[in-house]
Amino acid sequence: MNLETFKTAINKEVEHLDFMMSRYQIDEHFSIKANDAHHNEWETPDDIKIKQFDLSATFYGQDFDFVLLRERIDNDLASFSYIEALNENKLMESFSEAIEDDYWEFIKSFCLRWEELEILDYQD
Repeated sequence: MNLETFKTAINKEVEHLDFMMSRYQIDEHFSIKANDAHHNEWETPDDIKIKQFDLSATFYGQDFDFVLLRERIDNDLASFSYIEALNENKLMESFSEAIEDDYWEFIKSFCLRWEELEILDYQD
């Protein structure tokens, strides 16, 4: 799937819960899912900014959890924290390289849409 097709697919989601419960297939080897979001202290929904995105992915049939900090999106820095394989495997290095190179724009778009839906959910 190319990036524009992916953006179109995730922008069709209008319900925060549906987005959180769905796994998005980017290509035959990689899918992504939202786990949890940690946001700033806020007084109105317009003030919400997610500070940390907790994600999970399946890469070549192996499951991983990982974290993306908002400041890295803001600085367009493809760097992730707390990458953890959910089972013993040899794909850790390949996964790390793939999310920082091949899938960075997809993951960034995914997280920004997630934040939009989070804000909309609180505005209702």
